Amino acid sequence: MSTPAGDDPDDNRPPGQDPTPSRHDGATSAPALPDNDVDAAPAEKPNRRKWLLIGGAIVAVVIAISAGVWYFTSEPTADSPSDVTELYLEAIKDRDTDQAGKLLCNAITKGKGVKVSDEYNVTKLNYSVGTPRQISKTQFHVPVTVEAEFSSNGKKTMRKDTPTYQVIKEDGGWKMCGFAPTKSVSESEANGTNSR
Repeated sequence: MSTPAGDDPDDNRPPGQDPTPSRHDGATSAPALPDNDVDAAPAEKPNRRKWLLIGGAIVAVVIAISAGVWYFTSEPTADSPSDVTELYLEAIKDRDTDQAGKLLCNAITKGKGVKVSDEYNVTKLNYSVGTPRQISKTQFHVPVTVEAEFSSNGKKTMRKDTPTYQVIKEDGGWKMCGFAPTKSVSESEANGTNSR
């Protein structure tokens, strides 16, 4: 005579549960997991990876846009007369007349956001900045050697020059303020004689 489930002293199952089929060695096999639980774990990893990649791409785009906005809206700053001279020449080399204009002193801009004249189109520019000479606490003369190719009316002209720029401290930063004034040499000084 068979006993109902749960009445058998050797049966530890709760009442109403079907017996688990036994194997030949007498051990019972574990119940199988439903199919949806088995597939859920591996499918979750690719989704997480996909969202991490999308999130990383969005962050990279936001950083690139922010850097571009900062570059085009911020005032260029220089820590020394040499720095501002290099920034100015790089802006001319890159044909960035707006940036070059921001590096000019108030005496040239007269307080307005003027652009550097592009009457001549600079097609090539090589330069080297020399050692600045201090004139006062707020003024330096910076010698530069420039080799430039200009294009005007369809003609290209190479020109090598050694200008000296006047750099001044203004509004807490260094600004380009045109060419340094050249001293007029009297005839006696040129001949090495000193008239009294």
